[in-house]
Amino acid sequence: MMIRLSLRGCVNRPFYLITVQRNRAPRDKKITEQIGSFDPLPNMYNERLVAINFDRLRAWLAYGASPSKPVAKLLGIQSF
Repeated sequence: MMIRLSLRGCVNRPFYLITVQRNRAPRDKKITEQIGSFDPLPNMYNERLVAINFDRLRAWLAYGASPSKPVAKLLGIQSF
C-alpha cells in the first residue's frame, strides 16, 4: 500500500486528495481510503491548505503503507 496524492479539480485549479492506494493502482482510480486533502494554490491569506487525519495516517503507517515523495515532503518526513 502507498500513501499518495490523487489529482482532482479542473484546468488551472488543481486540488489533491491524500489517499491510500495499492502500489500499482492508477493515480485517480481505486482509492482504498482518503485520509486528507491538499490545496496547492494560495488562498487570500497566501496560505496553502493541508488537512490530514493523523490517526488514520498513523494507522496506515503502522500497517506498512509507505508515503510517496510528495506526501513525505508535505508531512516533513523527507527533505529535498
